[in-house]
Amino acid sequence: MAGNEYDDWIVTYTGRTVKPLDMRIDDLDVADIAHALSMKCRYTGHSKQFYSVAQHCVMMADNESLWGPKVWRLLHDAAEAYLPDIASPIKHHFPLIVNAENHILSLIGIRWGLIPYWWHKEDIHKSDIAMAQWEGRHLMAQVPGSMWCGADVSVSPVRLRGWTPDEAEHEYLDRFDRWIGRG
Repeated sequence: MAGNEYDDWIVTYTGRTVKPLDMRIDDLDVADIAHALSMKCRYTGHSKQFYSVAQHCVMMADNESLWGPKVWRLLHDAAEAYLPDIASPIKHHFPLIVNAENHILSLIGIRWGLIPYWWHKEDIHKSDIAMAQWEGRHLMAQVPGSMWCGADVSVSPVRLRGWTPDEAEHEYLDRFDRWIGRG
């Protein structure tokens, strides 16, 4: 079956047409990122309540006890606004997606004048694991052997309540505006 002119691009929330596998700096818009991430549920949707990628990013960014710059804790999953969120245990089987994510994260750093993500990748990954362990204790079935069962991690004393997509989008944009600014 022959492809057509619509096979390689998506339409974003703000009406941009972008090629996720060939992104350009001008394709990036934090409004698209915040909106898309607020609509995506973590854990491939298998959580006990809706919990968005945007909320995860905001909560990770707000936690001063975690590692890496807060701005990269906020933006670490931003590529998922343009790509599918593939569960970690299988993502490494999709090098096309991994390479596209890496490209988008590089563009994000350039677009908003940030220190390159790769300089902090290890710290951000440690923070992401700590968040996943804490989130899992609140949001997931407690299956022996899962990363959150028996994990002694306290990211926040607050009981986790999933935000609505509107709340998550608002909070994400609030942090972005405070720390980077859209101007």
